[in-house]
Amino acid sequence: MYFFRSLLLLSLLCCSANAVDALATNSRLKSAALKQDAGSQVLRFGLYYPHLSPYIYTAPINNQVIGIVPEVLAPFFKQHNITIEYVFDKVSALKRRLNNSDIDMMILNASWAINPEQVLFSAGVVPYNDYLYSRLPEQEITEPQQLDNKAICTRQYYVYPKLSALFTGELSLRVDSSSQAAQLRMLFSQRCDYAYINEIVAKWELQNQFQNQQIYRSAVYQGESMLTLGVSPKLEKLLPELNAYIQQQQQSGEIKRIINRYVHYD
Repeated sequence: MYFFRSLLLLSLLCCSANAVDALATNSRLKSAALKQDAGSQVLRFGLYYPHLSPYIYTAPINNQVIGIVPEVLAPFFKQHNITIEYVFDKVSALKRRLNNSDIDMMILNASWAINPEQVLFSAGVVPYNDYLYSRLPEQEITEPQQLDNKAICTRQYYVYPKLSALFTGELSLRVDSSSQAAQLRMLFSQRCDYAYINEIVAKWELQNQFQNQQIYRSAVYQGESMLTLGVSPKLEKLLPELNAYIQQQQQSGEIKRIINRYVHYD
């Protein structure tokens, strides 16, 4: 009798477990159906490490993705019912993944891309200037000859059209680093004579990481550019709407206001 009672109890437990599994599966299917009915779309956005602060990075406290670019794009994604899934990887890996349409979008200029003909590019989101920075005001560069045999800290994998003649002619030494923060640390430790950095990034780093330090920029070799988005061809139909939105944000002054929330200009 004990044996039959145990067998009956085991059968009931198995039936209950199967019912729970079926309920959970049905719930997942309903959730997926609701998501599809709502017309939502998941966009995989590449976020490379080390981060590109203040353009896009994770908050130290809660690891939430924040920055100028997410803040600029958030209203557009909300308007189009797009959910962002951030994909973290090295920049070189993300470039390949974008070429293969494994991700949909990332911060990327055409000059940085691998096979740029395989990628679409947005209108310019954030204008910026690159400058040569030094530790001391008397190191300011006024003539190209002053850079002979000087070490310049640069960002690994970055292309610098303004400095290419210096590096290809071996007039100056290129010293690559993994991030803009590393560039500044190397500059302050005198491992290089100059650092060539995006002005917005340099200001953010000084205001958040190197508050007790100062740097001085030179007027020569100033590079002007626009930060753009690399976009998968899968989003070709969405791109004109995105470009129109970016241009509207530029014209309204909203992008400038967002930049000023992250970087304080004297």
